[in-house]
Amino acid sequence: MSRSRSRSRSRSRSRSSSSSSGGSSSSSGGGRAREAGARAASALGEQSQSEESDVEECEEGSHDLRSHMLLCGRYRSLGCLGRGAFASVWLCREGRDLVALKVYQAVDRFQRYAQEEAEILDTVAEQGGCPELPELHGLEAHHGLSCQHACVCMSVMGPSALSLAERCHHNRLPFPLLWAAARDVLKALDFLHRTCSIIHTDVKPENVLATGPCTDLQSCRRFGGLDRARQMDLALGEGARATFGLADLGNSCYRNRRLALDISTLEYKAVEVLIDAGYDTSADLWSTACTIYELATGRYLFDPRRMQARPKDLKVREPVAEEHLAQVAELLGPLPRSLMSRAGAAAKGGGAVQPGILIRQPDSIRHALGDATAAAARRADAFLATAEAEELPRCGVLQRLQEHLAEAAFPLAELLEPMLQATGALNA
Repeated sequence: MSRSRSRSRSRSRSRSSSSSSGGSSSSSGGGRAREAGARAASALGEQSQSEESDVEECEEGSHDLRSHMLLCGRYRSLGCLGRGAFASVWLCREGRDLVALKVYQAVDRFQRYAQEEAEILDTVAEQGGCPELPELHGLEAHHGLSCQHACVCMSVMGPSALSLAERCHHNRLPFPLLWAAARDVLKALDFLHRTCSIIHTDVKPENVLATGPCTDLQSCRRFGGLDRARQMDLALGEGARATFGLADLGNSCYRNRRLALDISTLEYKAVEVLIDAGYDTSADLWSTACTIYELATGRYLFDPRRMQARPKDLKVREPVAEEHLAQVAELLGPLPRSLMSRAGAAAKGGGAVQPGILIRQPDSIRHALGDATAAAARRADAFLATAEAEELPRCGVLQRLQEHLAEAAFPLAELLEPMLQATGALNA
């Protein structure tokens, strides 16, 4: 079922990748993964040095992957599970086992991203693993005729919560599945944040994947391929027994080693990310609240792109960032000056979100981001002046939910409001 609104995506990070269909299953532990990763990283480094020109000559870093190919010398591809800007995920068979193989494009920096994703997944494994997170099987290298691709091998998950919602009335996930998805995403984040000190940075409906019976791919095969319709029907039929996982850790980072100042897909960005004020694990909670709201109502909680549909001759036509901030203030009330005064602090090397949490970047990056920092500060000042002049009214999460839901608005608001308040935005 098509959605009534555009779902165009803008990746805030230059290194965003496809939603991986890796999940929690059985296989090797962190030691085996780390050893495989070291061997593959060594091979990737040697290839990068000796055949750098060949890698770059590969057509835009992509490769003619198709079903029934032998990948990495050991995985037989059965079909594509998903594609992203810099990688694709393939359902593969290794002996009797089924795995998800995330194949990065053959560009040097993407190969480094694969190593970083494998490192994150290896940390998860070393900390005991989590049923709601992907499990790393290994970091591999697939060699083409004149190129090579870094491949992250993971266990298999089912369809995304977004695809399930789009199969339902008004693009709304049934409440038993909604509560199950919210429960499992929060479990995954709790493990990442508390146990691993990892920030996911890209929580959204596409990265919440069903697990359970729908991952029994033997019962979801048709004419030699994967029967997606049956897979989704199995997931929807689970109801309150449904289980989900949080996938795509390709953009994740450690709390003390952030890889980017700007994170998350636009509609799910926390306020502190919007104004470059620094971020921490609480940014994931903001994104999760936006995700749950969207799955419940079939609409974005914040939709800053809607201003692009306004007539060009309309006098008030704010940039997307200002529109986003205005929508946040309309929903949650005035944003504190103590927060807005930190605009651009992250790029300057400060930006403490919580005591002891600092974002530090090399001088070269701070210099390169000088213009962006100044723009962020101007954006915050302009928004504060506008908000004070117009005294934007507060809508409230409950009222917004009641506009679209005839039931469960109160318990859902009780879940979402603390998650939005927990971010650095309203507690600055």
